[in-house]
Amino acid sequence: MKESELDSVFKDFLVYLEKEKFFSQHTIAAYQRDIQRFLLFLKSKNVYSAKSASYELLIEYIRVLRESGYANVSVVRMVNAIRSFFRFLYFEEYIEDSIILDFQIGRAHV
Repeated sequence: MKESELDSVFKDFLVYLEKEKFFSQHTIAAYQRDIQRFLLFLKSKNVYSAKSASYELLIEYIRVLRESGYANVSVVRMVNAIRSFFRFLYFEEYIEDSIILDFQIGRAHV
């Protein structure tokens, strides 16, 4: 996916949260902030495709969050939002597989 496609798919994900999952606007806004932050991180690493998002990049992102002072509960929430987005990408067939789908955040990561 090109950068614009990834951004477009992200918009589709937000609509999905509202129209199909019936999430509140507050929850959708939190997902939006959390996922946008990760997408900006990926872009800073010259990663513009969900297919190129790796386990190592997610671990690095978690480390950056922790070093920035985010509490464990916030980091877990952010990773859960990211996993939800990648699950959506998988079920909508934008990606075939992703290690992020199976990522389990534990004490070793936060």
